[in-house]
Amino acid sequence: MDDAETTIDTRTLRSTVESDTRRFLSVTRRADGALFFEGCDVGAGPLDYWGEETFSWTILIQADDVATYIAALANHIRSSSGGPELAADETATLDVITECCSRDPLTVTTTFLNDHVIPHDFWSRAGRPSAP
Repeated sequence: MDDAETTIDTRTLRSTVESDTRRFLSVTRRADGALFFEGCDVGAGPLDYWGEETFSWTILIQADDVATYIAALANHIRSSSGGPELAADETATLDVITECCSRDPLTVTTTFLNDHVIPHDFWSRAGRPSAP
């Protein structure tokens, strides 16, 4: 891991067991300002949908696009819930993401990012990693 990928802070956005499926999602703010989301679902949910028991995915939003993402989150939550405005400054980035994800988990999806024209890199895998 190079200096740009050094972790500044990580938050767990979801860690649940729903029926026969365990779901985990975290976000990391890196030293270079980028956001790295990592999710994994294990159990019946991915097995029914993908035919594999495990589904893992990541989203990377580069530092130059983080402010646009945070503004889109704040606007989405304000317009959909009529709730209070969320601080959208750099120091509150993970607080805003955590709050928005708790109100609307779909704000951490490629659909949300595409709908708001936020550049990102996406990776996913259905199935367990192969043994070396």
